[in-house]
Amino acid sequence: MKEEKAEIFTVKICDKKNGKPIKFEGDFLKDIFKMFHLKFPNTIDEFPPDRLSGRTVKVEKDSKGNSLWSGSSKNSRVAGIISLGRDKDKVLKFTRANKKKTPAGQKEKGVTVDKPYYFDIIFSENKTIGFLVLQRTDNSSCKAVFKKLAQTLLDDNNGSIKIVLNSFIEKELFQNHLRDGEYNEIEFVKNGLSEDLMEQYLGDYAQEGKYKMSVKLKAEGDSDFDEGLKSLLYNAIENDESFLDIPELGQRVTEDNPDLIKIRSTFNGKKRTIDLSNTLKVQPFYQLGEVDKNEEGFVSFSDIRSKTSQLLLELNIDIL
Repeated sequence: MKEEKAEIFTVKICDKKNGKPIKFEGDFLKDIFKMFHLKFPNTIDEFPPDRLSGRTVKVEKDSKGNSLWSGSSKNSRVAGIISLGRDKDKVLKFTRANKKKTPAGQKEKGVTVDKPYYFDIIFSENKTIGFLVLQRTDNSSCKAVFKKLAQTLLDDNNGSIKIVLNSFIEKELFQNHLRDGEYNEIEFVKNGLSEDLMEQYLGDYAQEGKYKMSVKLKAEGDSDFDEGLKSLLYNAIENDESFLDIPELGQRVTEDNPDLIKIRSTFNGKKRTIDLSNTLKVQPFYQLGEVDKNEEGFVSFSDIRSKTSQLLLELNIDIL
């Protein structure tokens, strides 16, 4: 079963005039929680497609017609699944997943393909920073849409405040996996192959194309990777270095064509995939593990909420 991924962001509600974050306490905390718990669904369902480049958005419902939505006043936490529709201007043909790949109809123009995204937002009591977890569905994010929806909600109920989202990285968690974890796999990716390499590998097929090359090194059995390599990567994160500062890795990068290293590591029984860009900054992606699926093949609301709680507790950021 495929593991689900999520992004984590810090959440601040700031004064529009001075930009200062407002502490989640007293009546303000109660109002913000009620706003997102009770009024947010209507904002989502009534949001006009022309403000989302023609896309539709709505609160996902189960087979009984119940909205996949929940709130906890104890933790000032609201979770739900929103469905984002796209491809309204395309005719999409459907094929059955059998040996003959027989036709199974098509989607006409003007009809959107709905894709569900789980979200979980927590307003941390007596703090100015809350947290937002967003599921990555088919490796795509709904961050931009979620932020627009949330800001519309705030504008309609309190025009003096704005929402600010920033990527959250639990640096220590990833450092543990880089420094002390057991590496399962390292993938080196070269983006934007040079013309001579494209001609060497692809010949005439290289015309008018863009290509990248990747090499995967997998550890089998009890094998692990060299401690020296782990130290290089860990120290690079600590010192905010780039690949250019690690000649041992032999990376040659430019700002236009950054290379990528993906590390798959196990630490304390937890597996993580860490994407390192050319600046060696960790991307805000977290593995939720294997999540139960509903009858339609999408994630189970209750199970992904449970897995999200496990992740937040593992991060040890004192919010649950």
